[in-house]
Amino acid sequence: MIALTRENRDVKHQASLVFMAFRQNSLAGAIKLVWPVLMRRIKEVSRWVLGFTNFCSARRRLIREFFSHTLIRISEPTTSTIGNYAAYIDMLTPDSVVYSFGIGGDIRFDATLADVVACPIHLFDPTPRSAQFMTRHENQALLRFYPWGLWIENGPTRFFSDVTLMKSSTGTVVHEYRSGSITNLTGAEEWFEAECLTLQSIMKRLGHHHIDLLKMDIEGAALDVMESLLATTIRPKQIVVEFEAPHTLSDLKVFLTRLEVLMTSMIDNGYRLHVFDRGKIHIESIELLAVCM
Repeated sequence: MIALTRENRDVKHQASLVFMAFRQNSLAGAIKLVWPVLMRRIKEVSRWVLGFTNFCSARRRLIREFFSHTLIRISEPTTSTIGNYAAYIDMLTPDSVVYSFGIGGDIRFDATLADVVACPIHLFDPTPRSAQFMTRHENQALLRFYPWGLWIENGPTRFFSDVTLMKSSTGTVVHEYRSGSITNLTGAEEWFEAECLTLQSIMKRLGHHHIDLLKMDIEGAALDVMESLLATTIRPKQIVVEFEAPHTLSDLKVFLTRLEVLMTSMIDNGYRLHVFDRGKIHIESIELLAVCM
């Protein structure tokens, strides 16, 4: 048996009175009884909506202020838009080394680079969904896929992910993990484990000594990875990176402070920074192109 709270008892009593009023054909009486409860609920919902709206406005304002005083907007005619990103095509050749971390189910950026530059594109994504997606592109010789995650240390790592229940070809129910986040960007409860490597370890495993273009869309992990990268001697000539903004204002303020320190360090290391101006009303991320001058 579930104990009723005082509020629940009041609601139950109110409902009984309303029912009695209707039985007595007293519509006015029923409305009189319901009206205070209805207005109280409307006020509660209004306060919630106002609070959420103010939160979103404050969040957008913080990010827009960061955009306006910190970043240079992409405007150079030599910058080419490629899928969802931009890069300096004329800095790439068929011998270039390109790493693309985080593909999900969209390889427009990677496929376009492979077609235009004719260089191998090394794609990395530890999610089972992406591994399945890439089986459709096994015949494309320039697209080379690896089911590894990028992180600040080597070893099995948890990726938090929202889960969709799907039916397999045999009729059994299977879990389909969406894009995984090491930092649990969305607050998901489900997780899967996958192999993660540092950038240095991946380069060593693949036999590369430099990177011409590094692209990262890694669901909240890019800030940690970039901070770790600058502590090494690895300096990719171009870095295309998406920094997903945290959802709470307190976390967002810490995130923007860390990002500003990181960007200052990148400039000190010879990078020129550009922001992708998406023109979005709801800004969820900060996307940069960094070019080593």
